[in-house]
Amino acid sequence: MSFWGLFKSKKEKEFEKLHKKLYSEVFPDGSEQSDREAKEVVDLLDNKYSIDLIEKIYILMAILFFLDRDNNKERVIKDTMRIADNKITRDDLLKIYTYVRNKSVKQLLGKEKGNMLEGMFNGIFGGNEGCDLDEIPGSFGDYGYSLTNPIPTKGIFGSEIYLDRLKSSKEGTKIKWERIGSFSSDNIEHPIDGYKLFNTSEDFIATIYISHYHQKNSNKAPDGFELC
Repeated sequence: MSFWGLFKSKKEKEFEKLHKKLYSEVFPDGSEQSDREAKEVVDLLDNKYSIDLIEKIYILMAILFFLDRDNNKERVIKDTMRIADNKITRDDLLKIYTYVRNKSVKQLLGKEKGNMLEGMFNGIFGGNEGCDLDEIPGSFGDYGYSLTNPIPTKGIFGSEIYLDRLKSSKEGTKIKWERIGSFSSDNIEHPIDGYKLFNTSEDFIATIYISHYHQKNSNKAPDGFELC
């Protein structure tokens, strides 16, 4: 499978020499494993891309993830997008990254323990639970700012997509965020994630709350923010 043609610079081409070793480390079952997982990623992305393109990008990201000491999400996604010549959207790369990260966790824990985590992983991409509205029925208080009225999103991945779209109405710029923990409220069925928001200068703006156990991402922004 010749996917190394995606590489452009001299530095990137040096990876080719490590191809066989890295590939065997990341995919111990060989092409049968990478082919199977690539097909799962194609399904995950609703068949928007060809299997050939996704296989190249998926293998590339899996190896970059393996090479990245800290498994830094932004760095892995940025490097993948750059090397892949922007042939796939950032949102879809984020989905692939989440898939790669979860696969890595399962491999480290072993198949048996990994299967025990399936329920937890279901929360990453969302499911058929919760609401399909912009605001959770029965919630009250300031939207997004109150634990009793968190923002509904479709899975942890959906929460990251939502936060990526969020920008300050006052400054007109996108925000940075930091997850601060898990919380609960008597009127909300599942745990609620709290996030500190910062501007591009990394000054604190606000704390918001998100519930990621729903059927879709909300299209509503808290007061003082917009979705782009």
